[in-house]
Parts: sequence; structure tokens; C-alpha cells
Amino acid sequence: MIDMYNVNQDANKYFDYYKIKKGDNLYQIGKSYNVNPALIAILNGLNLNDYIYPNETIMVPKQGYSYYITKAGDTLNLVANTFNTSVSNLLKNNETTVEELVNDSLKKAHELQEKCNAFVTIMDDTKVEVNDNLLSGIPYGIKDNYSTKGILSTGSSNTLKDYVPFFDATAVANLKKNGAVGIAKTALDEFGMGGTGLTAHTGIIKNPWDTTRICGGSSAGSACSVAYGVYPYALGSDTGDSIRKPAGYCGIVGYKPTYGMISRFGLFPFASSLDTCGVLTRSVEDAAIVVDGMKGIDENDQTSWNSSNINLYNDLSKDVKGKKLFYIKEIA
Repeated sequence: MIDMYNVNQDANKYFDYYKIKKGDNLYQIGKSYNVNPALIAILNGLNLNDYIYPNETIMVPKQGYSYYITKAGDTLNLVANTFNTSVSNLLKNNETTVEELVNDSLKKAHELQEKCNAFVTIMDDTKVEVNDNLLSGIPYGIKDNYSTKGILSTGSSNTLKDYVPFFDATAVANLKKNGAVGIAKTALDEFGMGGTGLTAHTGIIKNPWDTTRICGGSSAGSACSVAYGVYPYALGSDTGDSIRKPAGYCGIVGYKPTYGMISRFGLFPFASSLDTCGVLTRSVEDAAIVVDGMKGIDENDQTSWNSSNINLYNDLSKDVKGKKLFYIKEIA
């Protein structure tokens, strides 16, 4: 659930600690954190040295919330950043509604569009079909090189500026079955052929943290909108580094799954032996949930494979003892 709050007025409702200064100790049950720099680990990985200065009070969000501005008196952009434990529970407990979530996301999308030009299309009339899945009722963004039935799908190119598909990409269709609510088509480097976010037919996509900088690409609009808090996740595609690079540039999570785990049917092809569907999120946990909802064998994509024995979300809590990581020196 996305809203704007004034730190002075609403701190008690959304924050457990709000009188802590740089260098002080923050005490939690059974633990003690020093604000500079050990607190970083529990505040979504943001480097507090970039935001906190001597004698300024910081705001420590309650569990499940993230932030952009931490100085007392500023307006705080507050977003529930892990939908499986935050937004989904709010829905189940009737503390918010799908309509409220969607309207909040649409409002934020229009705000971001004026600032950063992240979208090709914002779907103000999006339809909602709710079920009991973790993804159900949660707004998300779709990179504009995914086919979406009845919705403009341009690949951020003038060549397809009026193209409206008659079918959904399999990844989008799978999310629909799980009740996910697409609210926007995000801009990209034209046809995914770029790594800057500078070549979309709708113009340059700016970094939401600093509009003088780029988002990277090609999934620039997806990275931009997730980083800004429009929604918890957006779809991307990755041929070389088109999910991972913009995620890095915008300070979020980018996940490129194993080739073929998610069907490429309906994704505009760039290099078919490398093109991979994936997701940009605000947490690793969310990435696992979304890909679980997107993946699966598809008769329309002969390179897809049966991953029904894999549950990424459940696997996050398994013991990694004995597992090995590797990299290829020649391409590292």
C-alpha cells in the first residue's frame, strides 16, 4: 500500500524508533545496532551514510515497510515492499482493498511518469479478478516487449507504436491466472537492444533516485517504477544483462532465471537462444514468489521445461550447507 506521510505527524503509527541519531545505539529485543553503520543490515541494505548526517533524527520503519527519505520533517515515501508478508496480509485482514492498492499504484505511476518517463501505457481501466494466491490483487508492471491482449505493446519502437496484440504472453497469462493486476506497460530501450534506457520511442527514462542519471537497460522503466515504489514488482527480459543491470543502477533486485524456466511465448524476440523472462522486485523473497507464478512448461515454447518440482519461495528457507557456487573465469 503506497502513500505519502509527513514524518512528524505520522511517525508513531508507522515507526518503532524515531529519536535515534547517527552514532547512537538502536536497541531491539535481544539485539543492539549501532546506527553508523551496523543498522544498514536491517534497513533494506540502504547505506545510511548517504542519508543521515550529524544531529539529524532518523526514522526506522516498522517491519514490512521501506523508505526513501529519512530526515525528520521531510515527507516520507512509504511503501510496503514485501507483498507476501505485508500487502497480501493487509488484504487478507481486510485492512485495505484491491481497489485501494490499484488506485494507489495508478496515482504513483502518473506521478512517476511526469518525473521519469517510465511508461508507455498506464492502464487506468485495468480489470481485477481476485483469488487466494499470494500474487492475487497485487499491482505490477509489464515490460512493453511482452504481448498483452487488447493492450498497446510497442517494444518502445515507432515501428510498433500502434500494435495491439490479440493474445497474452504466457508469463503474463500465468500471472493473470494467479490474480496479479497489471497496471502499466513499462518503457525500454527500443526492442530491448540497449543498456541505457535512452532509446525508447517515448524518450529517455530517468533514474528516480537522481533524474540526472540513467536507469540502465533495457528494462529501464521496470526498474525505475519498482525503485520508486509504484508496485512491488515488474516484468523484465534479459538477453545480456537487461534485468540485472537496471536493477543494479536503481538499487533493487533483478532476477534472471535459468533459460527456459519461464516461457518466452509472447515475448518480442531479440536473440532467441539467449532471451530470458524474469522479474525486478524490492526483495529476493518477492522475486521467488513472482517467478513461481510465472514459470512452467509451455507447448508454445519448445525451449521451456518442466519445473513443477521446484518451488523457489519454499527453497529460500532450506539449508545451503554443502551447496557450491561457481563462476566462469573467462567471462567473469
